[in-house]
Order: sequence, then structure tokens, then C-alpha cells
Amino acid sequence: MLDVQKFFIPKWINEPGDFSDILQVKFNVTNNGLEHFVVYKNMFQIDVVDPREQYQEFRRINQNYVVDNYFPQYIEDFKLRFQDITLPQSLFECELLNHSIKINQTRTLSVCFDVKQKWSNQPLDLNGPRLYYVIMMDNKFTTSCTNCKFVLLNEYYKNPITKLDLAPRVQISLGVPPDEISCKDGLHLIFKKSGNPACVKPSSVEKLTQRGWTIDENKHPEFENKFDKMIGCNDVGGTWLDEYNECESGGITKAFENYCDDFDGTYYGCHSGCRHSPDWPNVVCTAQCFAVCEFD
Repeated sequence: MLDVQKFFIPKWINEPGDFSDILQVKFNVTNNGLEHFVVYKNMFQIDVVDPREQYQEFRRINQNYVVDNYFPQYIEDFKLRFQDITLPQSLFECELLNHSIKINQTRTLSVCFDVKQKWSNQPLDLNGPRLYYVIMMDNKFTTSCTNCKFVLLNEYYKNPITKLDLAPRVQISLGVPPDEISCKDGLHLIFKKSGNPACVKPSSVEKLTQRGWTIDENKHPEFENKFDKMIGCNDVGGTWLDEYNECESGGITKAFENYCDDFDGTYYGCHSGCRHSPDWPNVVCTAQCFAVCEFD
């Protein structure tokens, strides 16, 4: 097993709530000695087991413990279903399977599953209590499972976030909750005073938050931490130098030193006012000390 990704597709096809969770499973298949070994599209499925619905012990071979199952779909299926949405590039790896693998040969394959939320299915949650097993059958007719391979996908799931090439207002119109809006690479999600989402450049985040806009600190803790440093710098009488990511104070106080220690900065009790000059330290400078707290 190489990778497991989930893609939330905010698209109403026929009725409200007709969303999809696309699960992509990428893996290697090796032929360890079969003279004729062909991987077909219908050799795969996902069985969903919910241990809450039975006693602590469960067995995969007992269908009473399987609460749901899904079968593969491929890129052509997704193109047809989501005609006006730019699909994540990774999904184009989900080609129709009909691959012959020679003895001792290994191939990397991708299989995708479309979990349509308009049905009775619950949204796909690989971090929840349900257990998702991908099954590779031992023949294309899926009539037996003598040598089937079972893999628990929950253990491989690491990437719940998907980037969609849609403006925030379009995602909102499609029913995506504001806190689940995704931005293009290089942009960050931020909320206006009205609560409406926007995707902005990192360089704009600080200015906008000073005007009352807010960020999701769970998604961007690096910004939240920096804002705390800026506010703390002001509270101890310092001046925040954003270009250098440091706090500077003309007076040396215990409060300033404690502030630097609290935020794991590097404290200088007497630093030169010319320290950022390109010619430093070979520069003529006034003999003036500044307390400085530098951050990486």
C-alpha cells in the first residue's frame, strides 16, 4: 500500500445533498509466480465494518458484520459525473484496469471508489470508528476469495484535504461548509468580518487580520502563533519588525526577557541598531543598545 487519499467533490448532480467522497487507493502489485496474471477492474471492492454494531469481536467472512461496500469507478466515470468541475489531477491515475503482470514484475496501480452521500451512506470518515478494508479478489469473477488480500485503509490514510479549483463563493453555492472551503496552492483561507470566506496570499493575511478578518488556526497554526508574538511584543512595549521576524525594545526589562522566553525566541540584551545593515558589522553606528528577541 502506497497512499490513500480522500477527495470531497461538492457537486449537486440531481438533487441537493448529492455530493461525493472519492477515495483513491494507490498500491503496488507483484506477481510472485503465476504464469498468467491479469488485474481486472472488478477484482477490487471495499468492505466497511462497524464494530459498534456488534460485539467486540468480528470476522470479515461473516457478512453480518459488513455494513456497506463500494466498487471501483474510473476516470471516465468521473468525467461524466462531474462535467463542469476541474478534477484533482491525481484521479487521472484511476484508469480502467486490465493489466497483465509478468512473473516477478511489480506495477503501481490506482483504484478509486465513489461514495455518493445522497444514498443512505454516511460521509466517508477514515478517522472515525468504521473500518474500511480494500479487498483484492483472486479472480475477475469475484466468486471466491481463497487467496484474497485484505488491507485496512484507515492505517494508511494521511491526507484528508483536497484542493479544488473553484472560487470560495462557488464552493459555498454548491453547499460546501465555510470551514471546509479549499484554496488553490499558495493561497490561505481567511474569513471576512461578515463571515464569508476568501482565499488570499500569505503576505496579505497579517494585514487583513489587523482589520478584523480571522483565520482558521487549526489549518494555519503558523499564522496564529505569529500573531500571538506580535501582540505579545506590543504588550511589553516593543516594536515588531515583520521583515526580520523579531521584536525590538529600546529599554531592557524583565517583562521583555520573559516574553522572549515564553515564545522560545533568542534573547539579546544589548543588540546594535545597525545589525540589519548589509555592511554589518563593518559599519559606523551610534553606541545605542536595543533589547531584541529573534525568532526562526
